[in-house]
Amino acid sequence: MVPMLSLIVSKIEKETPDAVTLTLVPQDGEQVPYQPGQFLTLVLPIRNHEIRRSFSLSSAPGIDKELQITVKRIPNGEISTWMYRHAKVGDVLSSLPPSGRWPNRYRIPLPGNYRARISLVPMLFSISFSPQGSSVQNRCGHYGYVPL
Repeated sequence: MVPMLSLIVSKIEKETPDAVTLTLVPQDGEQVPYQPGQFLTLVLPIRNHEIRRSFSLSSAPGIDKELQITVKRIPNGEISTWMYRHAKVGDVLSSLPPSGRWPNRYRIPLPGNYRARISLVPMLFSISFSPQGSSVQNRCGHYGYVPL
């Protein structure tokens, strides 16, 4: 069985009228290793049920000291709405360790660092962790829906 993380909400920043960034620190004080593009699966007790939802990490490993997730409130989204309205500093959230293989599987050497069929957050942090010798200023990202 995968060990659960206990993460304390240390800060909440309102990003837009519908989105907040939660800064999370491990309750045991240990650093949580992760890669750009990975996500946390939060395990939340909602109405006496265990509900799991995954959120992309919006922090950058090696740059940000704490973990961060950005939650956008979705109409009729039970978890995103609950987190947007009810999460507060000091809350302890249970989570599976960071997971996802996006950093290795989809790192495609295309000009301008283009990506298809992925979320914006992992793409932005892939740009932050470009190969040595290239700078973020010299790379651009394109985000949009392209039907395949």
